[in-house]
Amino acid sequence: MFGCLGRIGCGVLLLVLGAAGWAYRGVWVPKAREMISARAPGASPDWAPVTKAGAGRAEARISTLGEKGGPASVTVDAADFAAWVLAPALDVIGQSDDAPKALIQGDTLFLTTRIRLADVGGKGSLGPVAQMFNETEPLLIGGRVEQVRSGLGQYRMSTVALRELKVPAAGISRLITRWGTAGRPAGLASDALPIVLPAYVGDLRIAKGRVTLTRAK
Repeated sequence: MFGCLGRIGCGVLLLVLGAAGWAYRGVWVPKAREMISARAPGASPDWAPVTKAGAGRAEARISTLGEKGGPASVTVDAADFAAWVLAPALDVIGQSDDAPKALIQGDTLFLTTRIRLADVGGKGSLGPVAQMFNETEPLLIGGRVEQVRSGLGQYRMSTVALRELKVPAAGISRLITRWGTAGRPAGLASDALPIVLPAYVGDLRIAKGRVTLTRAK
């Protein structure tokens, strides 16, 4: 008897929970979607292509910090900065018909492109979520730049998403291992790509939609 009552009680409880979940779906569904997905910010015209020409422009502008009588600081566009500091990684992740593009929103530098999973270790590099993806997928990366020490900065990835689905932290670490160089500099965060800086760069940060680099004292 009590077992029957218990089953009835559990059934009623499940019905109540189900009804509550449906009634409040407008609250929990967006939060659940936010936990597992990430969409590229900004409108399409705001994204700029990451090119070798852009890397040259960034190099020319940043090098003035090392000149006698040069400026105390310089600013560089998102795409040109990305081309300058992430060239080795972009050679790997950007081997597709869609050139990488960059955008700054707030204090975050975003990159978007298409990626062949075979170029970064195959599906196995993504762990248990690998079977959800095709061999080629749109990739979104978001992260912040910061100085580690003289001669070294880092791009710390806070978001990595394939087809708008967030890659777990373990998957990000695997991807970084594939993208980075063989030897990671001491002091580099586990979620970061290294940014090799000239000795005359004393600081770098994102502000007002651009990257600002300051001359070392």
